Amino acid sequence: MANYPISNVSRRVVYTGSAGVGPYAFTFEIINSGDVDVYKNDTLLTLTTNYTVTINSNGTGSVTLVVAATGSDRITIVGARAIERTTDFVTGGDLFANTLNEEIDSQTIFVQQVAETAERSIKAPVTDPTNINMTLPSQTSRAGKTLAFDSSGNPTIGDDIGNWRGDWTTATAYGVRDMVRDASNYNVYRCNAAHTSTGTTPISTNADSAKWDLIIDAAAAGASAQLAEDWASKTNGIVDSTDYSSKAWSIGGTGVTNTSSRGAAKEWATKTGGTVDGTEYSAKYYSQAASTSATNASNSASTASTSATNASNSASAASTSATNASNSATAAATSATNSSNSATSSSTSATNAANSAALAAAYAASGLYSSVIDKSANYTVVIGDAGALIRVTTTSGAIAITLPAISTVVDGFKVAIVKWTGDANAVTVSRSGSDTINGATSVSIGTQYSSTTFVADLESAQWFASSSGVGATNVNVQAFSGDGTTVAFTMSSDAGNENNTQVFVSGIYQEKDTYSLSGTTLTFSTAPPTGTSNIEVVWSTPLAIGTPSDGTVTTAKIVDQNVTTAKIADANVTAVKLASGAAVSNIGYTPADDSLVMHLAGAETATGAKRGAVVALTDGATITADFAAANNFSVTLGGNRTLGNPTNVVVGQSGVIKITQDATGSRTLAYGSSWDFSGGVAPTLTITANAVDILAYYVDGSTNITARLIGDRR
Repeated sequence: MANYPISNVSRRVVYTGSAGVGPYAFTFEIINSGDVDVYKNDTLLTLTTNYTVTINSNGTGSVTLVVAATGSDRITIVGARAIERTTDFVTGGDLFANTLNEEIDSQTIFVQQVAETAERSIKAPVTDPTNINMTLPSQTSRAGKTLAFDSSGNPTIGDDIGNWRGDWTTATAYGVRDMVRDASNYNVYRCNAAHTSTGTTPISTNADSAKWDLIIDAAAAGASAQLAEDWASKTNGIVDSTDYSSKAWSIGGTGVTNTSSRGAAKEWATKTGGTVDGTEYSAKYYSQAASTSATNASNSASTASTSATNASNSASAASTSATNASNSATAAATSATNSSNSATSSSTSATNAANSAALAAAYAASGLYSSVIDKSANYTVVIGDAGALIRVTTTSGAIAITLPAISTVVDGFKVAIVKWTGDANAVTVSRSGSDTINGATSVSIGTQYSSTTFVADLESAQWFASSSGVGATNVNVQAFSGDGTTVAFTMSSDAGNENNTQVFVSGIYQEKDTYSLSGTTLTFSTAPPTGTSNIEVVWSTPLAIGTPSDGTVTTAKIVDQNVTTAKIADANVTAVKLASGAAVSNIGYTPADDSLVMHLAGAETATGAKRGAVVALTDGATITADFAAANNFSVTLGGNRTLGNPTNVVVGQSGVIKITQDATGSRTLAYGSSWDFSGGVAPTLTITANAVDILAYYVDGSTNITARLIGDRR
């Protein structure tokens, strides 16, 4: 029998986040193991089957589970001694202390159990008035209702929002909280005073209108819905006299599209046919123009380098052999005469025409031109023609092409124009306004398949025009389609080595160490991705300059005093190679600086590599290159530096600057005002110690040097 005091503690304990079988202790006293109930989450467990109870000597104890609980289980132990009396004291019988103690302990436990249960019930505060009646309404009246409290704080049944009665009708009894719809305007009302309806709708003008409260104003709701729809999707004008819809601002609409100081988001992102708001162009337009300018700069640099090499080769050949110099000097004139007189000239022209047509198609396919446009009447170039090749047919007469005003296009705007037919009619390309074309007002294209590329320079308001004709170029362009696995591609001719090539994959320039060249086989270190004509290879090949027939170089073809004895090797000029009285005219020698100048009128073939020296720049806070000293330079940075504006700048010069980090690294480079970069953002050097970056440049104005950084050359 129990013989210990009953403590003043709660007869319930809850364990959460405790995994395992226990033991789970409780601090309230019990008399036997059946005096507690154990719950696992909301499930009542069974003694012995699901748990056992251990009772300590002081009446407290613990519970041990048969099946372990998890960390997410909740274990509850609560006092549950059966409220009953199992003993009875007989008059004159024995009254033992232990029996009396157990009986009194039981009574105390019963009271604690009831108190614990009461703690979990809804109850009024002890400070409430003594007349509070916390009795709930009857089951019948409270069934399906909400619990509320009246003005005295006593429990009562909560009011419904209303009793739906459908459409309002006349001669109908309505009670408080009845809800109806006005069929004439779809407004919804709630009755605030019981009455029998009279008259007609609308309720707002009915004699009983004061007995109804408007809940839903259908007209206002409809107007709001329409306004919301307009703000979301209206494209035919302004919304609510204040602004345009989100759809109009997104894709365009009346008052937004082609409107000053406006323009839709879609137009600002993608439009290429003119301005967005009457003054400015889209991001895509500027992106394409920037790409075109970069391509122009790259092509111009390549052409300048090729021309310099050809000139150097020709000069070397002239000094080695007077016969070769004589032949080179008259090659263009002889070829021109032969073209007009030879019986085979028509066949050659036909072949050139086919080659030119194929080349134009290849250029268009490979992305060299954004599009190919055919014209057979007078035409004014528009902004949307940026990057296009315009083929002009002149069979019906001379054609006039007018360039747009430079002030209306972006800097670097480019268009190419080619005379496509073999008639005698010319294509005349004229400026707009006060612009100039290479300093003149117009350019004439008179030979079939001859073309001129026009590039706008916004700063000088001048069109730079570069002309070429059939057979006058040694630049080859070939496109291939990648499949993600093929690494080797066969070119149409041998470029010699990688340094004579420019390779682009999906428009991205490929570094030389990413591919190799063996004969006509171009091999990538990694297979290019899948795409149609996504691989473009550009390379140059030598041009044959031809050999004039014996006795065909006349005095008229050679400038007086341009070939001197000092420049002709002994016994190298024979009588059979010169017509009587002929003079070699296209070679000039300047004794003052020992320079040899060749005036070349046609294509030339030369052997042997020709290259310019790389001039080392002096490292310092500001590094200044003298462009008269060389085309190519190098410098090792010993600290954070500024690449200043170079001296002796001449339009058309191109080259590279090799920039090396010293052994410390982390050196930065700022740029003078003449250096221009894509998007106006100066590039960041590779800062690893001893890292090498290559800065390629092209001079396109006295204060404009277009440049691009090839980072981390390895």
